[in-house]
Amino acid sequence: MDLSKSAPEPQPTAPAAPRQRASARPPKAKADRARSPRDGHPSGCPHRVGRHRACVRARLHRRGELRPHRAPGHPRQHRARGHRLRAAEPRGRRQLPRRGAGRRTHRLRGQVDLLGPRRADRDTVGQERRDARPHRFGWTYTAPHNTDYWKYYITKKGWNPNEPLDRGDFEVLATFEYDGRAADTYPVHTIDIPSDRTGYYVILAQWEIDDTGAAFYNVVDVDIQPGTSTPDTTAPSAPTGLTSAATTASSVDLRWTASTDDRGVASYRVERATGSGAFAQVATPAGTSYLNTGLAASTTYRYRVSAVDAAGNVSAASAVFSVTTASGTTPDTTQPSAPTGLASSGVTSSSVNLSWTASTDDRGVTGYRVERATATGAFQQVAQVTTTSYQNTGLAAATTYRYRVSAVDAAGNVSGLSTTISVTTSSGTTPTYPTWNSRGAYTKGDRVTWNGKVYEAVQTYQGVGDTNWINAGSLWKVVG
Repeated sequence: MDLSKSAPEPQPTAPAAPRQRASARPPKAKADRARSPRDGHPSGCPHRVGRHRACVRARLHRRGELRPHRAPGHPRQHRARGHRLRAAEPRGRRQLPRRGAGRRTHRLRGQVDLLGPRRADRDTVGQERRDARPHRFGWTYTAPHNTDYWKYYITKKGWNPNEPLDRGDFEVLATFEYDGRAADTYPVHTIDIPSDRTGYYVILAQWEIDDTGAAFYNVVDVDIQPGTSTPDTTAPSAPTGLTSAATTASSVDLRWTASTDDRGVASYRVERATGSGAFAQVATPAGTSYLNTGLAASTTYRYRVSAVDAAGNVSAASAVFSVTTASGTTPDTTQPSAPTGLASSGVTSSSVNLSWTASTDDRGVTGYRVERATATGAFQQVAQVTTTSYQNTGLAAATTYRYRVSAVDAAGNVSGLSTTISVTTSSGTTPTYPTWNSRGAYTKGDRVTWNGKVYEAVQTYQGVGDTNWINAGSLWKVVG
């Protein structure tokens, strides 16, 4: 697919960035930029204030036929034989696009890694092929934060390198979604460089953090040059481990283990058949899962999956997986089992924590109803939760409450009730006791305070002024 013909992504309105002198590195953040308590760092960053730029350390990696070549005045220029994509010296004045108002932008020093292509990856521009050319870009993280996505941009055809860069000079090159987990230390992305580009361009890489408002930018100045081409004819490996994570009367949730390819898997083909019928393609997901919906109840389906790379090479099919959908004609009339082990903990003057053992059901428990009553009042439902615990707050001090729990399934069937427990909240006041006197007379059971602790007299005695008697186990014991 020729990504160079895709429409530019709508750009958010943002204040224009200040004009800057040409530099191989993005400029430092302004001193008056709004910062978090940790100087704008994402939560969990282990680095000291002012050192966060090490979170993404940019270095150009070389693989395959890409070899370093130093050019006068620019130590990170690279040249490769055949079709070449090399880091080039920045031209004119450049400034990075700024984020929208209210967002913290981290501009880091150095470059995002340029990892490819190998000799076999190179295409001929203007000759027998006009398709996109895959290259690999990688990051090196010393603090891989929780990640939302990566996005790559390239300057548009006809951009003016002698003018300051603006967000309108870029168009989206590729987006790689993530699931919010911490990123790998060395993530690598395979990106198609549009085949209609030659000469000097700027590639902007954006790393979007998931759990803060932070985003990181890096750029690579590249010189795209035409060359000779060797087509990709190697097919990916066949997917393995095809199975179903969940099956209903109308859907099957398929999962499988990822295939491998020398240049990366682009997508998967999911094929389905019924009975002894022929297989037909039903989907081409990019990931290793697919939810097939709209199926017939009580029907057996057969599935197989194959992998496809960017050049269109198709792997062998996986092993065939057969699955039968559930019956959709029999209503669920079976109630769950009653919860057991209802207990209380953490009782205060205004709250109590309840917990119990989970119920069972032939089609699954969807929730629990918690009912409460005063010592002599009627029970009323106070909550419905999906877990096996509940904290009841807003209670009255020194009051007795009774609790019981029941389970509910998706069809609305309600289980029998658990056993009832009684809980009395605390009074909310702390008793005070006199300070211990080494010469005082005490009766068994008397309580005193000393050095922040509450003591209770073990026997009746008359003090004689010895300050060590409070520690005598035969006279006193600590009760609070």
